[in-house]
Amino acid sequence: MKNLFWGMAFVFSCFNASAGLITDTDRDSFIDSTTSLEWMDFGVNNGQSFSFISSQLSTDGDYEGWRLPTVDEVYVMWANVANLDGVEADIETPDRYGDGQFLARDKNNDAKTESVFDGVFELIGYNKASPYGSGEAFKAYGFFEGADGLSYVEYRNYTLHLGVSDDILLRDNGNFDSIRNLGYDSYSTLLVKNSLQDSLEVPEPSTLVIFAMGLLGLASRKFSK
Repeated sequence: MKNLFWGMAFVFSCFNASAGLITDTDRDSFIDSTTSLEWMDFGVNNGQSFSFISSQLSTDGDYEGWRLPTVDEVYVMWANVANLDGVEADIETPDRYGDGQFLARDKNNDAKTESVFDGVFELIGYNKASPYGSGEAFKAYGFFEGADGLSYVEYRNYTLHLGVSDDILLRDNGNFDSIRNLGYDSYSTLLVKNSLQDSLEVPEPSTLVIFAMGLLGLASRKFSK
């Protein structure tokens, strides 16, 4: 019975570990589980201009199968990356730069306990890493077609630094069209597509409950003999 208990615990822990808003893939991308949209990792299209990438989305282009996201899709995805309803950051300002344009900031505690955002940073990639004191600074900028020209999302992740804050923000209140034709190794262009659901499907809680009940039924029959 003890082995059965730990087996069931393992099943449920696997489900809980897979139930985050943002999930990873092995295709240089991540999934927003609330929309089932697949987003290209930060860093994949570094060094290429927004205009060039936009020209490579058609058949036989470098990014065939991908597309530019809508403004609403970016807002939802980036809000889920921050997951402010699921984690408690030190500073949460949902409308810092306008409706839905937020800044979230959480301090690193020590070498063993980093900010509340570290888990999601590991899933979405980064544009550039550079030395920062005894650790590193990982930064990502993702451009998208905003409400009034080119806009961006950004995060900054500082490792091994007590009291230094990791930041997540969305800025759609400016116009960055001046760099539309320029490529930088520290910038990405956000690209999205429908996800391959078959490769990431996770059992629903009800399925797990039925499975666990089946295991208990088998065990009870064994011990009743």
